[in-house]
Amino acid sequence: MLDDGEKKLYLIKSRLSQEQAEDDVCRQNYGEKKWARPLSSSFNRKFRADMYRCFSLVREAKTSDRTARDKLNENQDKLEALSRDKASLDHELPELQQNNFSCKEEIACVSSLFSQLERHVQGKHHVLYDFRQSYNNFDALPELLSGKNAGAVFTDTAFEIEKQSLCDEFERRISSICKLERYMLKEIVKANARFEAKKEISHVLREHQTFLQYLNDGADVFEQLHSHVEEKTKFYDELSI
Repeated sequence: MLDDGEKKLYLIKSRLSQEQAEDDVCRQNYGEKKWARPLSSSFNRKFRADMYRCFSLVREAKTSDRTARDKLNENQDKLEALSRDKASLDHELPELQQNNFSCKEEIACVSSLFSQLERHVQGKHHVLYDFRQSYNNFDALPELLSGKNAGAVFTDTAFEIEKQSLCDEFERRISSICKLERYMLKEIVKANARFEAKKEISHVLREHQTFLQYLNDGADVFEQLHSHVEEKTKFYDELSI
């Protein structure tokens, strides 16, 4: 379709050039007074602009298609691997369970630490939510009227003291959680270092990760090509209208 469109554009360009040449000859032969029609170059200026815009679109589309075609050819093996069934991939995937250097314990440790950290983060979010609710709905009157505040003067100062007391309580809770988070992050760094160290001496794990990365790269290429096909389908549909 693009080649046919480009041929038509070149034909149009040729006819316009021919028309302009004939116009110039007539203007030269008959003079400006007898050949008084507007200059050919100005007479169809808008049409020429549209033509060059179409030329640009066609060139961009051909370049884009060529890039997609090259990417498809370069990654054919990866895309074919993605088309295989799970049993076939599992058979090729290096088996970790039968290897003493599978790093299963290290992986489990890092995973467990991340789960604990996530719980602490969620807990902090809950505390912050409770604080916002408590602060927005704060009512110091019961406290100020209770026996705890006997002799205290019910003033703005007393109100602010009670409100600050509420803030201090939540600040202590948040501070405690943040301390735990910092500790967990340090433990994660240590556990990950142990994992990386063991991974270096585990050829099976390296092969395992290399194979998974190979499949992941193939999935990325597939998504890019799929997006390209969708965009170009829309482009060609609009071009053919």
